[in-house]
Amino acid sequence: MYTTEECKQLKEYWVSHNLPVKKEHAAARIQAARVLAGAELSDAEGKAEAFRTTRHFWKFEVEGWDRKLSLKEVEQEIKSKTEEKFKLYNFLRPSKRESIQGQIDYLGDVKRDVQKQLLAKDASVQKTLGAAGLKYDVASKQAEQAQQARSREGKAMPLPVFQKDELGKMAEIATRNKDARLLALVYSQVRDNVLREPTDQALSKVKGHAVMARMEMLREAERLRAAIQYGEFRQVPLRDAHGLDYTKSLRDVQPRNTLEAVIRHFTDSEKQKRERQEIGDIGREQLRRAEAQSIKARDYSVVLDNIAADHFRAAGVQPGQIAPELDVKQIAALREFAEKQPLLSGARREFTEAARQAERGLQEREADLASRDSQQNRIRDVGVRTKEQSPSQTKTDTSRSDRDSFSRGR
Repeated sequence: MYTTEECKQLKEYWVSHNLPVKKEHAAARIQAARVLAGAELSDAEGKAEAFRTTRHFWKFEVEGWDRKLSLKEVEQEIKSKTEEKFKLYNFLRPSKRESIQGQIDYLGDVKRDVQKQLLAKDASVQKTLGAAGLKYDVASKQAEQAQQARSREGKAMPLPVFQKDELGKMAEIATRNKDARLLALVYSQVRDNVLREPTDQALSKVKGHAVMARMEMLREAERLRAAIQYGEFRQVPLRDAHGLDYTKSLRDVQPRNTLEAVIRHFTDSEKQKRERQEIGDIGREQLRRAEAQSIKARDYSVVLDNIAADHFRAAGVQPGQIAPELDVKQIAALREFAEKQPLLSGARREFTEAARQAERGLQEREADLASRDSQQNRIRDVGVRTKEQSPSQTKTDTSRSDRDSFSRGR
């Protein structure tokens, strides 16, 4: 038995349940919801993976410090103070040794504070990941049910139809994760509109995005080379028996020579062997992530280059005629990266010229904005003065009229 309100809700549910079967737009919107949920899940997975492999670099506020601290920084400081404590000239000075030990104890408290904040952050990341996974599962189930219902009617599922805010959200996710496929999907939805009459500002923006993506591609390639070259020296995050994070490198735990390897094979405890194995696994995961990030940055740069080429063809201009639109920080990053490149390399020339063009364009935009603000202020001032003068002029004219009438009357 159902109440009247429950019957009404059930009726509305069944009407909406059969809507994707009857109407193409409803089915297309279900498809769009699944794509958007998949993009959000991919974004959450990327954040969770980044946190898992690089959490020792994350910085947190610590009471008593005027800057944020990471776990790696605190442990490096503890290691430095410990080495200082056991230097001969400090080891023979009890008061100095006690002072350094006090600093080490304080840094231990700071480390525990950072560890607790890391645990809280991990819980937040996992919660976000779980919510994104649940949302995607629900959207996928709805799409599958609609597809099965439409197939029974002999109808195929239509292509997704996105709203403007959904496209904007997917573009942000694609940019943040360097997701070439998602960016290409968003571009395919708006391509005809943006290429109809591309403005100078649109051309500058798209070239700026392409330049920064190219720089990021080269940066990720450098990070990959560094991960391969210095893999055994890289600090990796581990968890102790209490669930708190600490860091070690493969260099800290692996045998230095064959004799040490043989001895440690028989003398190391199971805990030490597991730790060494875990460090090796995390190091390989970091290397795999660096390789994946390099490939993603390359594919993302290629897609942005293609988008920029489409814009230049539609406008009938050459790429060299367009200055990239960048802000002050981006220009500084571009110049800094260019200076690190070999003196005669093409990348150095390309990024130096792009930074010069972007700075000139920024100065022109700022000058134009200042000129318009000045003109608006002058117009506003003239309007204010006109309003202020109007009553006085009226009063003066009236008083003169009175004086003339009185004179004529006399």
